[in-house]
Amino acid sequence: MRIRLLWAALLLCLFAGAAAAQSRTLTGHVVDAAASPVPFATISEKGTRNAVQADASGSFMIRVARLPVTLVFSATGYAAHSVSIDEKHSGKPLQVALTRSTATLDEVVVTTLGSTRSAKEVGTSVARVRASELTMAKVSGRATRLEGKVSGLVIDGRPDRPKAETPMAPVATETGTAPSRPKKYGKQLTAGELNDFRKWKLWSDYTESDFETSSSRWGLRFRQRYCVQVQNELRGPVAGAAVFLLHPDSRDTVWRAVTDNTGKAELWADGAGHEEGAVAYTVACGGTERRRALPFRRGINQLTVPVACAVPEAVDVAFVVDATGSMGDEISYLQAELNDVIGGARARHSDIRLRVASVFYRDRHDAYLTRHSDFSEDVAPLLDFVSKQAAGGGGDFPEAVDDALATALDSLHWSASARTRLLFLVLDAPPHDEARDRMDSLVRRAAALGVRIVPVVCSGIDKPTEYLMRCLALATNGNYVFLTDDSGIGGKHLKPTTDEFKVELLADLLQRLIDEACYVAPCDPQLLQPAPVALVDSGSVQLYPNPTHDVAHLVTTKAVRELFVTDFTGKLLQRLSAGIKTRRWHIRLGAYPSGTYLLRYFVEDEGWRTARVVLLR
Repeated sequence: MRIRLLWAALLLCLFAGAAAAQSRTLTGHVVDAAASPVPFATISEKGTRNAVQADASGSFMIRVARLPVTLVFSATGYAAHSVSIDEKHSGKPLQVALTRSTATLDEVVVTTLGSTRSAKEVGTSVARVRASELTMAKVSGRATRLEGKVSGLVIDGRPDRPKAETPMAPVATETGTAPSRPKKYGKQLTAGELNDFRKWKLWSDYTESDFETSSSRWGLRFRQRYCVQVQNELRGPVAGAAVFLLHPDSRDTVWRAVTDNTGKAELWADGAGHEEGAVAYTVACGGTERRRALPFRRGINQLTVPVACAVPEAVDVAFVVDATGSMGDEISYLQAELNDVIGGARARHSDIRLRVASVFYRDRHDAYLTRHSDFSEDVAPLLDFVSKQAAGGGGDFPEAVDDALATALDSLHWSASARTRLLFLVLDAPPHDEARDRMDSLVRRAAALGVRIVPVVCSGIDKPTEYLMRCLALATNGNYVFLTDDSGIGGKHLKPTTDEFKVELLADLLQRLIDEACYVAPCDPQLLQPAPVALVDSGSVQLYPNPTHDVAHLVTTKAVRELFVTDFTGKLLQRLSAGIKTRRWHIRLGAYPSGTYLLRYFVEDEGWRTARVVLLR
């Protein structure tokens, strides 16, 4: 017995020693050649995404998985410096001295979004400022020297104005709380949106080989789509209703979803193990069924349920944010953007019960795994919670995305009845490979709860992660949002696999998505107002009657071969094709509930055109 206890003690010591050897916390100070602190320097572990920033006094703390390790120290205006650290030097604080950079500027092209590009890359008017005009100016700060040379740029010395060359992110403390730092301002980050529901054929941007590679990697493939439109007997959309895709024989639930604010639900049969068309599934909602449900390519499944018109007042919006070290280049800007988005949504939608919540997450073995602020109609506590978070930890590429989603779905108290539930997932890395099965379970739970996931991907994302995030959006009736390089903030941003997208300010894009999700057609069709539409560019066309009770007649300026019907968010509902090009179209809308619809068509030499029509039933 004593021998067994001795062996157990030895094993514990060995495991404890191994665990300690696998993780080290390194501390120190970053100074310049005169031994003065270099504030907000970036400290990164070479060959990984593990990075933190020093505080205002140059102090830093970074956790590494193992030794030896090489740390790279960099700061604006200084040359990067690498330091190799082994076991011998790991026990005492480091003193790292940086030297001023001797690099010079040639020519700067300043765009209205603050990005730096060559003149050939910029299609709009630019102002050129040569390096000599900066170095010869008898004022301090490069931004000040640009005043009067760049249209729209005015610099003053007031403390409430943004300064040039402010640090990009706060350093993380051991508890993950952000220290005081210069304020970032919103409406600087740029982004694009990719909504796969606007495509007639899913994944058409991918080659079959690329699709098979990505779908095999994550075990997710969403191709067998069944779209259901639920309306009441007064032809109004029904929001917040549970909808089921059922196997015709066993009556097992293949997929469960909840109708959105337009009364539509997205159901998927890919996980059932059958090829498309092999099984005639049933769709059901509130005791109403449709046997032999139509796959999307054959039409929308219309269900009419005997319920009174009711417009839920609650709108739940949660922000789930990656707070690992690799987010250090953008997280403080994102915090400012979220402040603008949350405050703006509250101001624009005072007539609804807007509830907001947030989850910040890191990775296993970090200072914390997840922390959250639950739903509340009072936005002040949430804004305070968000402002106190900082980037730190991480180390490898994958992060605890699955734990973050589990916290959001299980620990946040979502409204039992809501017109929409949005979850913005802000991240720059995928989940760990071993979380693959759990991600499948989580996305099914989100769909069943009616939580629409909107990934917002930042710098450093790769193609397999893009595929996974687009799957999360498709499965839960969400959108895919991605930051772009146009702002000049953060690292390199991946362009999505798609044919076209529009660049917007991130804050405006998120506010638009919230606005679209908040809109619900009133119970009385006579009170119907046009829904918020991002872009209507119909050119000189005739569209009548408008509003219409069923058929709308459209006469285009040039003959076209195809016309698409979408809801007001751009989600594709119907494709109309003509044998030959024609200018006259007769569109029957009577099967849809009252609301705003878009008619989209492509005109040669002009591009896409969009006309808006209001349907009153």
